[in-house]
Amino acid sequence: MPKADEIHIRQQADQSLRRGDARQALALYRELLGHKSEGSHYQAWLAGTAMSYLALNRKREAGYVLLALHRYAEAQRYFPAADHPLEWAFCASRLGRHGEAARVFSDSGHPALAAMELEAAGAGAAARLEWERVLRNPRLAGRPDETALAHFNLGGALTRLGDRAGGEQQLATASRMLEAAADDLETAGDYTFVALSARTSTVGEATEADSSGSVSLGVSSLGGHPNPANEGHLKTGQ
Repeated sequence: MPKADEIHIRQQADQSLRRGDARQALALYRELLGHKSEGSHYQAWLAGTAMSYLALNRKREAGYVLLALHRYAEAQRYFPAADHPLEWAFCASRLGRHGEAARVFSDSGHPALAAMELEAAGAGAAARLEWERVLRNPRLAGRPDETALAHFNLGGALTRLGDRAGGEQQLATASRMLEAAADDLETAGDYTFVALSARTSTVGEATEADSSGSVSLGVSSLGGHPNPANEGHLKTGQ
């Protein structure tokens, strides 16, 4: 339940918005959002924030708030694909339009994201091509952990397509690379990555057991799965 002062601030914000003082309303809503709270009243504060941004013609910021509200269809309108492809495609993904999301991710240079969307759409052959594109990307140079995970995902894609030999070859490559990376970090006294390498001992079984998609951990340079609003963390300016 909101506190008495929060109720008062909300009333002031609503009144400011109704009389056309969107700047004041925004300041008040943002003050409320700084409070540690949750529930329907917090959602109402977010909605007021979005309306304030729209009244100020700050459509991108409004879009991020709408993402936090999970109002993806509305948010997408404020992210033209040509200008904000990641946000647009993220909305498309959350709306179940995986093929469209994959196209925009691919065209904007995010093959890993495109591959995951294609797998969600059931287009395994096209996903395989995107994972192969990931591995050809020079941005993976010097990133052995992410390269290994790209091999892992390609191996899973091949396995699901019935190319068991090709899949096993990619998974073996992933296993070797992850173990080598873990050994290097262990030697340096960094144990944060060692646990990840442990999963390589059952990597084949994991891929066969889970045919739903790919591992999104890593491949950050090529687009680990985005969440522009970070499910509640607003990328909004003052």
